[in-house]
Amino acid sequence: MHQLVRFVKWLAVLGMVLAVLYVVGIPLLQPPELSVAPAALDEAPQESEASLPDGLLAHRLAYQFDERTGSVVVYALTNDAFATRVFYDAAPRFVSAWGGGADRVVINGGFFHEDYSPSGFLIAEGERIGVRQFDEARSGVVVVRDGTVSIEERVPAFSDSADADDGAIQSFPFLVRAGHAAVSEDSGLLSRRSAIGTDANGTVYLIFAQRGNISLYELAQTLAASEFPFDTVLNLDGGPSSGLYVQVDEYADVQDSLSGVPSVLVFER
Repeated sequence: MHQLVRFVKWLAVLGMVLAVLYVVGIPLLQPPELSVAPAALDEAPQESEASLPDGLLAHRLAYQFDERTGSVVVYALTNDAFATRVFYDAAPRFVSAWGGGADRVVINGGFFHEDYSPSGFLIAEGERIGVRQFDEARSGVVVVRDGTVSIEERVPAFSDSADADDGAIQSFPFLVRAGHAAVSEDSGLLSRRSAIGTDANGTVYLIFAQRGNISLYELAQTLAASEFPFDTVLNLDGGPSSGLYVQVDEYADVQDSLSGVPSVLVFER
């Protein structure tokens, strides 16, 4: 009888200990860490230039920071091969849905609020969307005029009768300026990343890091250290909003966003 009482007391003490461990957040059994990523993550874009449509080149930039490894996809588009437009819809869509199976290249746009209104200055199809604007000292603007792209430091002036092809997306921060890394401090925040860049020849670069284990500082360092002649690179929205859709002729590379986005940059031949 005494042994049974001692056993019951032991169970009670054990239960209290387990309860305390649970409350303070110490796991009783540590589950194995799983690394789950879309299959497309390790499938490099086709490297044969002959397999890519005219005006489109693809490359991967490998990176390693401590134990973290991954790669950044870079697509180079010549301005004269693709016409560019900015689209917006308050009913968000996945980047692949913005692609719609058509021959086009699509990347997510800038930051937005919970109601899907733009967080910064936005012109889509010639129309100003929303009223917000970021501090110009800390942001840049992707400007689309006559179907071509430039990246500027100030919000450009658009007339009320702007052409329907005109567009602008304000975002931040600059990752590369004048060919040098422009992020000076590492926040340590790791996420999926997307960005857009240009060089002195007018080539447009679409940049996408899918793995989600790279900071803005690390991305800036990776881009600036590469052989690409980046003049300017501007960060776009990151995290689940980041997505890239490439479907031109027989070439396809879809690395979809994880959530719907209200604005995108669309490149069409």
